[in-house]
Amino acid sequence: MKYEWDRIAYCDAAEPWQLGFQDAATPMMQGIIDLHHDIMFFLVIIIIFVLWMLVRVLWHFHTKRNPIPERIVHGTTIEIIWRATVLKHL
Repeated sequence: MKYEWDRIAYCDAAEPWQLGFQDAATPMMQGIIDLHHDIMFFLVIIIIFVLWMLVRVLWHFHTKRNPIPERIVHGTTIEIIWRATVLKHL
């Protein structure tokens, strides 16, 4: 019985404050872990892009940089021309 306990003691188990997955015991679990890593990769890229856009908007539209907001946002002329040409071709 002593030898069986020694063999079980070396199996993979969760540890306190563990941040990752345990080692996969089946191919399906390995696939789940790989899917998790792929999703996290794209999630981090999306979060970085959204944070960059948020910081950019806050930087450019700060009250000290633009104390008197204009009624017409930049690019309005090209938007009017674009919509007029699209509506004309419909």
